[in-house]
Amino acid sequence: MKLFGQGFTIMLDDVDGALLQIEYNGQHYLHKPAPLAKIRLRDGYGSAVDLHSGETNHFEAAFLPNGGAVLKYTGIFGLNIDLQVDISISPDETLSRWRVVLNNHTGYWVEWIEIPSIIVPNDLVAAGGSGRIVWPGFEGLLVEDAGLRAASWIPYVEPGYPADTIGVFPGALPTQFMAYYRNEGGIYIGAHDDGGNIKSLEYLPEGDGVRLQTRLYTDGHCDGEYIMDYDLVIGVFCGDWHDAANIYRDWFETSSNARPIPINKNTDLPEWYGDSPVVVAYPVRGAYDTDKMEPNKLFPYTEALPHIDLLAETLDCRILVLLMHWEGTAPWAPPYVWPPYGGEQAMSEFADALHLNKHILGVYCSGIGWTEETNLIKEYNKRQQFEDQGLEHVVCLPPDNKLSYSKVCPGQRKGYDLCPSQAFTVKTMADELEKIIETGCDYVQIMDQNHGGASYFCYSKAHGHPNGPGSWQTNAIKALYQELLDRVQRSGRQVVLGCETATAEPFISDLPLSDARYNINFLYGTPIPLYAYVYHSYINNFMGNQVATHGMVDKDKSPENLLYRLAYSFAAGDMATLVITDSGKITWNWGVLWSDPLPSQEAVITLTRSANNLRRGIGKKYLHLGKMKKPFNAEGIPPYTIHMVGRPPLYSTALLTSRWESPDGMTGQVFINYTEDPVDFKLLLPGRDKTSKARVYGSEGGLLFESDIPPGPARLPLTAAPLSALLVELYL
Repeated sequence: MKLFGQGFTIMLDDVDGALLQIEYNGQHYLHKPAPLAKIRLRDGYGSAVDLHSGETNHFEAAFLPNGGAVLKYTGIFGLNIDLQVDISISPDETLSRWRVVLNNHTGYWVEWIEIPSIIVPNDLVAAGGSGRIVWPGFEGLLVEDAGLRAASWIPYVEPGYPADTIGVFPGALPTQFMAYYRNEGGIYIGAHDDGGNIKSLEYLPEGDGVRLQTRLYTDGHCDGEYIMDYDLVIGVFCGDWHDAANIYRDWFETSSNARPIPINKNTDLPEWYGDSPVVVAYPVRGAYDTDKMEPNKLFPYTEALPHIDLLAETLDCRILVLLMHWEGTAPWAPPYVWPPYGGEQAMSEFADALHLNKHILGVYCSGIGWTEETNLIKEYNKRQQFEDQGLEHVVCLPPDNKLSYSKVCPGQRKGYDLCPSQAFTVKTMADELEKIIETGCDYVQIMDQNHGGASYFCYSKAHGHPNGPGSWQTNAIKALYQELLDRVQRSGRQVVLGCETATAEPFISDLPLSDARYNINFLYGTPIPLYAYVYHSYINNFMGNQVATHGMVDKDKSPENLLYRLAYSFAAGDMATLVITDSGKITWNWGVLWSDPLPSQEAVITLTRSANNLRRGIGKKYLHLGKMKKPFNAEGIPPYTIHMVGRPPLYSTALLTSRWESPDGMTGQVFINYTEDPVDFKLLLPGRDKTSKARVYGSEGGLLFESDIPPGPARLPLTAAPLSALLVELYL
């Protein structure tokens, strides 16, 4: 059976509907056939039974009049479970739309449906081919070696509980599409769903191929009919990751009913959000996560003021101070954080002093966990409270419903994850937030350790929610955020909330500023600003504390790596972050030993000031408010190598670039030179039928020169000074 689109063919087996091949413009994109669907059932004890569509008693297929087909599987694995797959595709489209209807009368409940099973060849760059995988985890990853992830210290794990659900949307996957492409074109797989349904989008080696795994969670569907109410889109495209992202963004901006308000129209954001403060993060106790929790030289809080004022002066900007280890209970020990270490008055005095100079105070909090005891403060133990209040009834449970400790931050604490559906969770989080707000905080990263602002899975039979993961989780978290934001509104202050890693799509309106974690992708391949490409005009983020980068990047062989990371964040449109020691010196990232040799202070300050001045000045309408576009190519930029720990180097270029469209329709492309040498290069501009104009601005916002661009393709000569940024504003 063949289904036809525009230059695009889906081949299905006539016998069992297995996906045989996807063809596009004469190219084959699948490595080998696979059963069209897999289904995971669970019994009343939580035990799993996995089925696949090739095990059906009866299969039939019928073409649809307008293109596509209906596939029906009856009696899968001899059980009373039937599957219908509707595939629509038009001859003038390069996308197909898939929906599922499942009739289940087995006595088991359905956790997920994996569809379609796609195995692409392992012709990735590391294997000598041109293939790449686009994965949305941690703001965006380009995979050129599928084996790197398995060899890392954050490998693929089967989504479940207790576990870190890394490959789950909404969560560490903030968006819901992935792709595979090579020079000739590629495959796009995306869920065009604005209902916040839980999904797993993953890649993992399988034999001599790579599986692109798409699992759709069903809210623990039980007896009866499950009808999928959104499109799973399978299509083809030419180009690179930008072109794959365009498919999803086009749907999001034109068809989704859940789009947030663009930044330029969002009156709920405080004034400082658009003023490009540089985030300065540091602890007031210890030097790293598991250090002794003794006060350092930045405590009392006001001891940091001379360092903050000096940084503000040299960077020529406001500072968002972001505190760690400030909790008076125990660091990283949610949900209880109050009072602050040293007392409320000490924190309030610090907030007042910062506000006097128009700086901003932020704090890390650790999400919706419940800590029984911590390795950092021996006196902290809440086991008795857990038992007295019966809190075993409000924490997340695995499929067998046996109480299980969380796997989140076991080096710091032992405890559980709170279920967002429970009133205890909502009230406890809101009460703690209210206290923080009263002390003068402006930014609260309240969902640190809940990636993307999502909750962990919960399979409890007693909470009143469905048996398994699904949209109920998203709805419960949204309800929690509504209560938190109600408390903010009642305070009369404009306090911004955030999470760890970029905020997942359903929560952008609730958590409009978060701690980007693109650096984690150094473990797996090359970070790409996929998140910013799709969402930047709705939300800005900051570079993040870059935790553990020293375990990923070889700072001795590549001492310029912090400059590279700052440049990457600038090109992605993010605010800069500097992590400092208790002597006020800039260090590599959170978690590195303060006794290690430090990066060049002068170089880091120079680059950060240059980039931030452009971001908050002439480039503001692009880098703060703009929509990212596929950049125009440049020639003459020399290659640059960043050496890694335990994996091949990251091959980059001495300049990083991104192109933007401002809300008023203007086009600007930025370049940033993170090296200490000037770079001469040419920007390649597409052909036009009339003369156009380019204006080139430097880091301080001054016009460097103006140039007429003749009709047809053109090369615009440019020079990027060391540790500087350029804006090329194009009147096309």
